Amino acid sequence: MLGLDVHLVSKERLSKDRTRPKNSLVILCIISQSLSISEFEGMLSNGITHRPKVLYVSYGLPSKESTSKPCFKLNVNFQELELDKREFKAMVHEVMRTLNKGHEEIMEDTTFPVGLSARVDEMWKEMSRYLSGSNKGVQCLGFLGMGGVGKTTTAMSVYNKIQNQFEAAYFCLNTRARAATGFEPLQREILESILSQNAAHGKALLSSSSMDPTNDEVHGNVLFSSGLKGINAVAGLEPINNEVHGNALLSSRLRGIHALVVLDDVDSVAQLEAVYNPLCSSLASNSVVIITSRDRHILEHAQSRRIFEIQELNEESSQRLFNWHAFLKPEAPAHLKEVSESVISACRGLPLALKVMGARLYHESEKKCWDESLHFLRQNEGEIFGVLRRSLEGLESAQRDSFLDIASFFVGSTDVICRAYLEGVYGVGWTRLKVLHSRCLLAFEKEVGNCETKQRSIGMHDHLRDMGRQIIREKEKNRAWDEETAKDFLKRESTRSALCGLLINSAMALPYEATKCDSLPELKFLRVVGDSQDGESLQEERLARNVLRNVHCEELRLLDWRNAPFREVPPGLAASIHLRVLDLSGSRIAQLPAFTNLRYVDLAGTNICEVPHEIFSANLEYMDLSRTKTKGLPSGARSPNLTRLYLLDTEIRQVPHGLYSTTLEILGISGTNISEVQVGPIIWGSRLKLIVHKGKQTYLFRDAGNSTHSFQ
Repeated sequence: MLGLDVHLVSKERLSKDRTRPKNSLVILCIISQSLSISEFEGMLSNGITHRPKVLYVSYGLPSKESTSKPCFKLNVNFQELELDKREFKAMVHEVMRTLNKGHEEIMEDTTFPVGLSARVDEMWKEMSRYLSGSNKGVQCLGFLGMGGVGKTTTAMSVYNKIQNQFEAAYFCLNTRARAATGFEPLQREILESILSQNAAHGKALLSSSSMDPTNDEVHGNVLFSSGLKGINAVAGLEPINNEVHGNALLSSRLRGIHALVVLDDVDSVAQLEAVYNPLCSSLASNSVVIITSRDRHILEHAQSRRIFEIQELNEESSQRLFNWHAFLKPEAPAHLKEVSESVISACRGLPLALKVMGARLYHESEKKCWDESLHFLRQNEGEIFGVLRRSLEGLESAQRDSFLDIASFFVGSTDVICRAYLEGVYGVGWTRLKVLHSRCLLAFEKEVGNCETKQRSIGMHDHLRDMGRQIIREKEKNRAWDEETAKDFLKRESTRSALCGLLINSAMALPYEATKCDSLPELKFLRVVGDSQDGESLQEERLARNVLRNVHCEELRLLDWRNAPFREVPPGLAASIHLRVLDLSGSRIAQLPAFTNLRYVDLAGTNICEVPHEIFSANLEYMDLSRTKTKGLPSGARSPNLTRLYLLDTEIRQVPHGLYSTTLEILGISGTNISEVQVGPIIWGSRLKLIVHKGKQTYLFRDAGNSTHSFQ
């Protein structure tokens, strides 16, 4: 399991040596007619002193025993020897969730890591030679290979295997894509992650040596946890003004920390200069940086001690990986064995293609369907997009459109924003994401953040993203994500009128034909980037920022225009009653329409003085009013689904009672005059904790009855 040690122990072996599970974090116990729950718990209690997490698995066998531990009763088709795929994945995710409760975070990218163990063990033997001894500097190792060959998955496995040997560990997925929007957010995330882990690591070592019971103190309803020391370690971290400033902070603030860092998918020297070089000048000797890339020149420029070339899977591993995804077992049924081997051969040993095609054909038992897929693959043999495009077949029209939306605009976005948009357009969000995830067409990744405040983001392999965009260029022609596609699609009236999504730079000069456009009737997604509040230098009428202010968009579901120059939302952009996501952070906006369906609102750093009461609806899940001129919130505001509320550096004195929802997880009130928060049953309806940021401190509240906590 991605670098983790997994051992299979029989009842007989455990009976002879009951100390075998003594170092286990998680135990999966398979209940059978020869091993009951009570019998196993007796063996466990007599053999070890600590208590690992135990999960029971029952393969449809009736049992009168009950347990408070999680128990997965997997449905099995014994005639076909087939497990239920959803139940199996649920069990895997529960194990991963349990493992991630510790300080180390386990990276997970694949459900069936076929062939990984042998590959990683072989690589680790060679890596150990470079990492042993008294090296004076940071050690860089490179993973080289074509897209889809498994560089990221291999890096995750190595990361899981060795991360506990370091004071801090950081894994940056999709460095190339994240750097495209600027290096500053990435530089800050690296700082926050490593500093918080290093602080928590130091506290943990202190506790183990001094055994001081006052290291974790409970005062009333507030738990000042040693696990929160990492949050406080970065609470005062100064903002990063630009890439050069971020480079300097990485070089100075991380000095002497023994860390493991993985930079995934690096494709330019600029990325090395902004992130890798300052890490090399600051981290402690024998720290390790692993870089994955498709470009050998990049790895040579980083002066890698060793470059490992990641090869395609061999025939045996290809068969096993495909079969687990297609049949949930290592071998194909007899009537599909021949055709499945032909499909596997057409995938050419690429793990991504094998995984996607296997998921596409899961539960397809008719040979005719397999023959059609094989015919398609042979027609497109040698073209990875052709192999992957087959994976879209079988999707409903709305599911396919959702995939194209995500490929165009949402890779790297939080799942909250993506889900809100999909719900606004198609009526369902989370269900749609789960369907695409089950087909291996997207992944849920974890954003780097403080240990208690992480959010999931949407990930997608480059090949899948590029395939989706190729489909749009060739056929759909209704989503534009860069200057080339924007100019092409805005030039003609036929494509302008069908345009449903547009990501555009504010300073881009539009085609002459588009400057006369007064309506984009189908536009649902609009993100304008690269703007500034200073409008004097950008007055040319052909610029996107000036044309779009006068365009009527009645169907908008998402409006993202950071640093916008306007003080009021232009009438054409405010015309939609369906808007779900609004991000005007850093803009000059001072007045806001009374939108009623918003789920996500970011107005941080704007001139907003008052938020309309209508915005605080049952739909609202996320709101950021930090650094605004807002002095108060509507007293009757009620948002029962609100999960995050940021009011940092405002003159707000009180949070209305109706905003302490049963789902509220994060409340940011640093720099405000708020002196009390409500703590009681209304908070604890459906969650375990509430995190409050106040000043330079972070408070973790747990259920302690009905009360009010004062910060004075």
